[in-house]
Amino acid sequence: MGKYYKTTPWVIPELPQSLKNIFKKNGKKISIRKNQVISGNDETALFSNTEKLIYIDSGLLGQAYKTYCVNKPYAMSIVLPGRMVNYLHYLEIDNSGDIILALRKSDIFTMTKSQFDGITEKDLKDEMVRYCKKAVTSDFDAMCCMFTCDTPQRLAYFLKALAESFYDDISTMPLVEIPLKLSYAEMSYIMHTTIRTIERLLPKWRSMGYISTRRNSLIIYK
Repeated sequence: MGKYYKTTPWVIPELPQSLKNIFKKNGKKISIRKNQVISGNDETALFSNTEKLIYIDSGLLGQAYKTYCVNKPYAMSIVLPGRMVNYLHYLEIDNSGDIILALRKSDIFTMTKSQFDGITEKDLKDEMVRYCKKAVTSDFDAMCCMFTCDTPQRLAYFLKALAESFYDDISTMPLVEIPLKLSYAEMSYIMHTTIRTIERLLPKWRSMGYISTRRNSLIIYK
């Protein structure tokens, strides 16, 4: 994937430590139960708008878009700990279509753009803008994958992106254990395909020795 993409599609980059510290010191901490919609255009959402900057400290979030397709109801990317969402809002780009939900029990810190800007100097504001642009680039690369690759290729790119999000350099590792196990439904949302397609594809890869699973992890053999 590195040959084609300089980002990790479907997995936005980690927030710089200086910005993490701001959220942990000044943000409001909230514990979120699994499957809770945190923000977006959903009547069950914790926040009815998408204007709050959300930093995830632990757990796993999904950044989803409703497709209104019966067999493929969502297109989704995942948000690992150490990341921030609603970055489009910080760049003053409309993100009213985004839905942020908890895929696992999670702890988050929130603050508004005005709160963040009010307590930070110009260099940290600039660092936030750079981070948000990197996150947008990751989203763009995922979209490019969606339109130019078939499902097996997309899934291979995603798993490599996931591995690169947990480890600095996977080039010399004979196998990579990703400490995260996604359900077939979650995989189907990320790949924007049907659950039946994932049900066919992953067992085939397992039988071919490409992957294996443990209780809470996925192992990729290179």
